[in-house]
Amino acid sequence: MHDYLISWDAGLMERVLPGWAGHRLFMLHHGANLMLLTMGVLLSLRFTRALTSLEQLNESLESRVADRERSLSANYLRLAALERQNAAAEERQLIMREIHDGLGSKLFTSLSRVERGDMSHLQIEESLRACIADMRLALDALAPEDHDLRTALGDFLFRWQGELEAAGVRAAWTIDMPDEAPGVPPHTTLQILRIAQEALTNVVKHARARQVELRLQRANGLLRLEIQDDGLGAGLAPGAQDDCPSSLRKGLANPGG
Repeated sequence: MHDYLISWDAGLMERVLPGWAGHRLFMLHHGANLMLLTMGVLLSLRFTRALTSLEQLNESLESRVADRERSLSANYLRLAALERQNAAAEERQLIMREIHDGLGSKLFTSLSRVERGDMSHLQIEESLRACIADMRLALDALAPEDHDLRTALGDFLFRWQGELEAAGVRAAWTIDMPDEAPGVPPHTTLQILRIAQEALTNVVKHARARQVELRLQRANGLLRLEIQDDGLGAGLAPGAQDDCPSSLRKGLANPGG
């Protein structure tokens, strides 16, 4: 307005400020710089506030993402635990069905024969011992919570140690399984224990062995069970020479990889 009055209506400016209009001083030259400076300050303040707001937004977003990651991790752990529990429950159900079908059938058959008078006391005793042994195997397979085959096999071998010593057979056990190896499902553990039990039973009853060695090894994703004795081979007459000791080897694909 000052510059406009000087340029178009200097008389009004002379009445207000006598002699000022004659200097012809225009304020726009100085006001433009002041306005640019003011705009620069305002823009800088707005930019600073925008950066501060952006940093706060990033911090809030990072905090929310971290909370969500922790929540997802907790949910994943709970889901993994539920999956392990479900898998263990399914394994237990499978073993219980197998016990029901195998052990129950054996007991029912033995009971029927006893009722008919077809079994002697010795046969009844052997049948009951076999049922108890089968039940113990199932309990050994179900006992470890972490599917540790070594624990189940250790309990199994502890029981067999006395029976083998009573039969005059020296036993040696070698278990080569790393600590970080994945667990073995109970149903697979049960099958391994049954194989070992059948082999050791044959050693005691038929092989006329003086010593037996059991080796369990995990290699290349497989479980290798080897049971070897120094007794008679299958189909050999007493006193015959056997160049290859009787043995039982069984490889099982490892479900844990």
